[in-house]
Amino acid sequence: MSGSPAAPGAGATKTRASGADQTQEIEVANGETISVEVENEEGAVTVARIVAPNGETVVESDVTGVATITHTATERGMYTVEVRPARRGYYDIDIE
Repeated sequence: MSGSPAAPGAGATKTRASGADQTQEIEVANGETISVEVENEEGAVTVARIVAPNGETVVESDVTGVATITHTATERGMYTVEVRPARRGYYDIDIE
């Protein structure tokens, strides 16, 4: 599933991911921080990634339980958040 791009300073979105890969594009201004909180069912592992406008992966983490990954934008543009859950879980995206 792919969401609509979020505007800079748009705040938080909450998405339920049911074992399917999720991609969210977010317009981010230089200096804003993208924060992705992942919450898994017990024993599940989710791969969470933030990709810069140039296609470079700036943060990637294998998440078990509950964890947050963050990145402060070094350039303005469309960042992509990718979440690949092994099973059902939730993730929140917050831009500050």
